[in-house]
Amino acid sequence: MGKMNVKVIGGEVFDLPKRERAKKFDGETVIGLAVMLGDLRAEQERRESAGSGSVCLCCILPPEDVKRYILLKNGVRYLVMLSETSRGKEIPRGCFFVNSQDDYVFEITEFYVQDRYRRKGLGKKMFATFLSRFRKDRGNRGARIALSVALGNDAAEAFYRQLGFAEIAKVMEMRLEKGNPTLFNMV
Repeated sequence: MGKMNVKVIGGEVFDLPKRERAKKFDGETVIGLAVMLGDLRAEQERRESAGSGSVCLCCILPPEDVKRYILLKNGVRYLVMLSETSRGKEIPRGCFFVNSQDDYVFEITEFYVQDRYRRKGLGKKMFATFLSRFRKDRGNRGARIALSVALGNDAAEAFYRQLGFAEIAKVMEMRLEKGNPTLFNMV
């Protein structure tokens, strides 16, 4: 394992006009994030399909999708990136995004560290680095930081509890497929 670095990218990029944001990310970074987020999506799909016996073997997000997400999506306030420096190159190994539509409630999304870098304290380092920057940026203004954990992902839940998060609600969802009745035509 090479030298591990955590970089927090915030308003210096995400406050720029959308067309200017792209100039702040090199192609290797975008491709590395695409692969990581593809890994995350594959992991989520494996969990969802575990009961059905089907497994997603390869789900790589195209770099352009990642570029659109991190560079153009409204509401992204921070990108926190864990990278490994190896042979003079920085290779993304983990990341998470912090989104917000207002100035008080923030949501962490896509918190992911590649398998071989887990349980080494790197996720905690990522969060601590982000929190330090976040507090500096906010000054004395209060805020609420939220995130979602998939049901049954006990390791993630334990990790977030160690960081200081607490369960405050349960989210329920109903998936409607073509041909399934909706509440409106059940009445």
